[in-house]
Amino acid sequence: QTNQKLQRTIIQHYTFRFGMSDQDENLKASSAAPLFGARMARYQRLATDENARTYSLRPLNFGIFADAVTGTILQPNYAILASPGADPDSFPNTNPFDFSSATYFIPLTALVGVAIASSFTGQLSDRVGRKRILLSCFLGSMAGTALKWFLRANFWPFCAANFVNGLMSGGLPVALAYIGDLFTDPHVKEGYFGALVGCFVLGNSFGGIIAILMAETGLFAPLWVGVALEFAAFVICGIYLIEPGKLKPLARDDNVATSMFDDDAEVVVPETISWVDGR
Repeated sequence: QTNQKLQRTIIQHYTFRFGMSDQDENLKASSAAPLFGARMARYQRLATDENARTYSLRPLNFGIFADAVTGTILQPNYAILASPGADPDSFPNTNPFDFSSATYFIPLTALVGVAIASSFTGQLSDRVGRKRILLSCFLGSMAGTALKWFLRANFWPFCAANFVNGLMSGGLPVALAYIGDLFTDPHVKEGYFGALVGCFVLGNSFGGIIAILMAETGLFAPLWVGVALEFAAFVICGIYLIEPGKLKPLARDDNVATSMFDDDAEVVVPETISWVDGR
């Protein structure tokens, strides 16, 4: 029903602006735009085209999966890192913590950062856009993961970098809000919520698997896999993720948005149409 109402609104816009007859209002929005030489904005296609939603949700799921992998990619190695002398990559000491406390403290620093980030990223995305915040999280997590590599020599600097990395990993609440923007049916929405959370849980499992498989290359080597995954998430979501938006009157602007952050300027109405409007 939402899609039908939106399509009808678009058609009514053409009826008012270009003098379409009432009998033409049963045309679908997808056929009306080409008829008058206009192209629907990406956020309009997101609301009316199921394929557009599918192509936008796939990079979103991948981004959350990559973020989860990166956040847990060293988890199996914490016990060895907290044991001075157990491995060349182990910390020289974990003062003032003993082995057990240090093993719990390392992941705790990241979780505290994630908790803080998750408390405001969703609300912030309401104001500046879902896509901007998601891309910022991927980019920040990539930088935080690289920072952990450069501060790996000592316990406390590494924990500080781990906290910063967690602070930049608040993408899940934003992704859930993104799905909430697309669907109104609670049952449909719950299904997509489940798929997204499933990608997050799967990513948490894969992070540990990667650390185990790369054990021979060094305890910190998996961090660069995390950097690569976050970079891939940033690029893929930057290109294919569509920023949701409210339906706006079709603009008379020949400029097409080229920035990965700007999806609002993609309605193009050629000058030949302006004559119909008497301008």
